[in-house]
Amino acid sequence: MKIKNILKTAIFLSVICVTILTGSIVGNATNEPAYWCDDGNHYNVKIKDIYYDFILKDENNDLNKTNYNVTAVYPNKKTKTLKIPAKVKFNNKKYKVSGISFFAYDYTLPFETIYLPSYATIFQADSVRIKKLKKLYVPKTVEKIELSNMPKLKIIIDKENPYIKMKNGAVYSKDGKVMYTLINNKKIYKISNGTETISFNNELDDTVEKIILPSSAEKITENGFSACVLLVVRLNMEKESPIIEDTAFKNTKNGIKFYVKNQIVADQLKEQLKGSGVRNAKILVGKKVVYKNVK
Repeated sequence: MKIKNILKTAIFLSVICVTILTGSIVGNATNEPAYWCDDGNHYNVKIKDIYYDFILKDENNDLNKTNYNVTAVYPNKKTKTLKIPAKVKFNNKKYKVSGISFFAYDYTLPFETIYLPSYATIFQADSVRIKKLKKLYVPKTVEKIELSNMPKLKIIIDKENPYIKMKNGAVYSKDGKVMYTLINNKKIYKISNGTETISFNNELDDTVEKIILPSSAEKITENGFSACVLLVVRLNMEKESPIIEDTAFKNTKNGIKFYVKNQIVADQLKEQLKGSGVRNAKILVGKKVVYKNVK
């Protein structure tokens, strides 16, 4: 009996702990993020209407102690302009906000303008609806941006940013070798020449039907095109197919057509598409179907 009572008490206290820290129940997660109880070095804290995710590190960690993994999550109050502070105070210490991640599934965020903090290195908002966003101000520290299709969005990147740039409605690495995310989607999108890696994992919604890969493309990473409405992929390389990682085309439409330059690339592409998630795809050289029902 004592053991059962102890277990009941422990469960009750766990529920209380989670409820206090989250400020909401899991069923209300679409309007307010639901978090777990702290485990001694992991804390979820609400500071001035913004939730922050703290992962505190000790002296033995390789990372800089003053630059903890502090992630800002969307605020509760409705506001058109969101300015995320560069530093926040927690346990009488100030910490840099280095990450921005919006988690609010099935909920439309109200922001029209967002200013990212000056220490931010990454901005992720590919799992939320934020269609009202018109301007995103990005500091020189941001290395990567992940967003879903936002055709009206203008991204203003600090001129001194050495990591990323906007080009043809997409975010690329500064040297143009990596494509991170496609913002201003069109039915036909031609990836810029010189791009070697397509490395975004945001969905292309119901817009992009045809993608043209440059001859420089060497790799398509996991989930690059998952759950999009692609009908046609045209590859312009003549010597070899790009590496296609698992799930790159997961949950895409049935029967995507891949157009290639020659039989050599067609043979390699067929092998690369194994595990990519395509369903009954066709590979064509010119107008001739050389492989069908590729999976």
